[in-house]
Amino acid sequence: MMVGRRENTKGTVRSTRQKIKAFCGKDIDCIKLDDITRGWIEDFYHSMPDLAINSKSTYMRVLRRAINYALDRDMIVSNPFRHYHIPTEETRMRVLSVEKMRQLIRMETQYRYTEYRDMFLLTFYLIGINTVDLSELTQDSVIDGRIEYRRAKTGKLYSIKIEPEAADIIERYRGKKHLLRCFDRCSDYKAYQGTMNNALARIGCPKVDNKGKAMCASNGRIIMQPLEKDLSIYWARYSWATYAAE
Repeated sequence: MMVGRRENTKGTVRSTRQKIKAFCGKDIDCIKLDDITRGWIEDFYHSMPDLAINSKSTYMRVLRRAINYALDRDMIVSNPFRHYHIPTEETRMRVLSVEKMRQLIRMETQYRYTEYRDMFLLTFYLIGINTVDLSELTQDSVIDGRIEYRRAKTGKLYSIKIEPEAADIIERYRGKKHLLRCFDRCSDYKAYQGTMNNALARIGCPKVDNKGKAMCASNGRIIMQPLEKDLSIYWARYSWATYAAE
C-alpha cells in the first residue's frame, strides 16, 4: 500500500496503515485486497468516530488509491469504491481581510511572537510558499533578486521576485546553513510550523475596557484579544491566493 511518492504522502499512508491495522486487529500484510468489500469500507469508516470528517476522508482516499493501484495492475477485478461516496465537508475560508493584514504588519508583537508574525508575512510576500519549501531555501536559492526553488510537493520550478518587504525579513533572519536561521535552529519544519501556528493564534492587541484602558489578568499580564481566531500559516497562503485572484 506504500504507493505515495512524497514525504507528506508517505506519512499519511503510514497513518492509514495504522488505522487499518487497529480496525482489523492484525498485521495489515495479512489482509487480502479481495476481502475489502463495500461493507468492509463502511465499517472501516465508522471505526474512526473520534476523527473529523475530513480526517477520515483523507484515510479513505489513501485506501481508494491503493485499490485503484491494484485494479490498474489486474491484481483485483472488483472495485469496492465503485458506488461509494467518501464523505467530506467544506472548511472555513482562511483569508485574512486586507484591514487585518495591515493591522498585523503594524502590530507591536511580544518578542516571542515577532518571529512567527514575520514568517507569516514572508510566506505571504513569497506568494504563499509552503513551509516545507521555505525551510529548504539556502543562500543559493537567491538568484538575481529572486527566490528560485522546486516545490517539494510537485517538483514545479518557481521563481519569485524578492520585494523590499520580503528582503527586509530575509536579511533580519538570515541563517548560515539555511536562508533563514529559524531552520538552522529547528530542522523539523513540521515542529516549527506547529509552534508557529500556536503563536499566530495568540497574536493580537490588548483587550481594553470601556475607558479604553488595557485589561489585565490576576497575574498582572495584559489580556490579549487575538487578531483572528485560529490564525495559522495557512491563512497566509490562502490570503495571497485570494488577493491575487481579486
